[in-house]
Amino acid sequence: MEKTKKLKKPAFNKEQAIKLAKKAWKQKSLIIMLLIPMTVYVLFAYVPMTKVTWAFTNLGAVAKSKTAYIGLDNFKKLIGTSSFQRAFANTLIISFYSMLFSFPIPIAIALLLNEIRCKWFKKFSQTVI
Repeated sequence: MEKTKKLKKPAFNKEQAIKLAKKAWKQKSLIIMLLIPMTVYVLFAYVPMTKVTWAFTNLGAVAKSKTAYIGLDNFKKLIGTSSFQRAFANTLIISFYSMLFSFPIPIAIALLLNEIRCKWFKKFSQTVI
């Protein structure tokens, strides 16, 4: 029978850290270019998520020190208002008409472009559109 060797986990030692730091220093311009979009992403994607808990508390009704978890009561109030129902209905209507008119148009354009006989005009039209 073959002897099985135990695999050791490679330790991240000081030499490897120095090597990694040198590689990062060579690529500092790329790292700086990456920092800008990452900052924007964190700022607009993760920071607002910290405020989600406000929807489940009575934050606006009482002092900030006396806020309490009230569950879905805020949503029940919101859905019960006539202005929400009207806004929701308007949203559904706008979405339906948007799909109705915007979905078939690109398909029709693609079919029409496919029927063009003159090759140079066909390629030019496809590039422009």
